[in-house]
Amino acid sequence: MKKILLGTWAAICTVWASTAVSSIALASEAATEQTDHAAGVLLTMDILQKVSLGIVITAVVLFLIFYIVKAVLKKLLVAPAEKEEEQDNGRK
Repeated sequence: MKKILLGTWAAICTVWASTAVSSIALASEAATEQTDHAAGVLLTMDILQKVSLGIVITAVVLFLIFYIVKAVLKKLLVAPAEKEEEQDNGRK
């Protein structure tokens, strides 16, 4: 599962990076030809940057939530046999 997520994340990052590079190339080419077209490409790059930042922030928040929920559930869902052992160890 972890490999699938990492592979998917790598694919997403590759697509965003290639899109950004092609946008930069178009912007530099368009800057010499048409100012309006260059402004449009730069606007696209700005949107890509904001979307990428949103994806990164969302991923970090989701990973934090996952580990917090995992820790809480681990504490709450202790097997009854383990609870009795812990209570017995606490009494000794």
